[in-house]
Order: sequence, then C-alpha cells, then structure tokens
Amino acid sequence: MGMAILLAFSEPLWEQTLFMDGFIIMYRLFNTFAKIGVFAIVMQCCSRNVSASQFNIYMTKGSIAGASLIGPIKENFSWEISFLIFVGFMLLAWLVMEFLNIDQQIKK
Repeated sequence: MGMAILLAFSEPLWEQTLFMDGFIIMYRLFNTFAKIGVFAIVMQCCSRNVSASQFNIYMTKGSIAGASLIGPIKENFSWEISFLIFVGFMLLAWLVMEFLNIDQQIKK
C-alpha cells in the first residue's frame, strides 16, 4: 500500500527513468513476498478436504475481478486516483482479514 501511495503522490518523478525502473523492481520484489503471504493466509481459510480446488477458485475469481476493474477505473479517473483506489481495495481486503476468525473457520 505504501508503494502505491508513493507512486500516486510522486507524479512529477514519473518521467525519470531511474525512479520508475527502481520503483518497478522494488514493487515486483515486495509483490512477490506479499503474494506468498496472501496465498498462505487464503489456504488457511480453505477447507482441508478441498483446499486446493477451493483455493484455485477463490484466487481465479479474485484475479478476474481485479483485472476487470482496471479498465473502468482508468477510463474514469487519473492515474493518481487509480493508484489510490487500488490502495482502497487493499485496505478493504486487510479489513476483511481482520474480521475473519481463521481458527474458528478451521474448527468448523
């Protein structure tokens, strides 16, 4: 979230190749570790009996939903606002994860 906010508020630096190259490299690095963490959390939320199938369905639907929002958001908002909307979606996901009681889900 911090990197998306940084990019949204650093629009004057977007034309500098060194800044954008460094940003993309760091974003991809942090994104890889974040995805590993999210995958582990999502696997914990899935039923042990069908975890692989359930996990794949959730991740596929989430990826499709996210990708389908990129076009409409970019068409209606500037790049800066688009990045901040992206941060909003991450905050919403974080909030949902805070209210999930994974231990109770596993017991059920």
